[in-house]
Amino acid sequence: MSRIQYLYKEGEEACSKEPLKVQLDGLVCGEIRKVSGGFQYYPKGSKTGGEVFTTVKQVQQDLEG
Repeated sequence: MSRIQYLYKEGEEACSKEPLKVQLDGLVCGEIRKVSGGFQYYPKGSKTGGEVFTTVKQVQQDLEG
């Protein structure tokens, strides 16, 4: 079972309104944001995001390794 939890119910549309919070072991560890060209994960407290993916699902798969 994955220790990562995504705090949303609307799928990819959720990132269009506000960032998608990501929890690890019950603590918010970052968020997925909609950016130019797709979606990007930002660790908590970071102003720099990771790789840009086309879909939220691709970001999630990358986080889950």
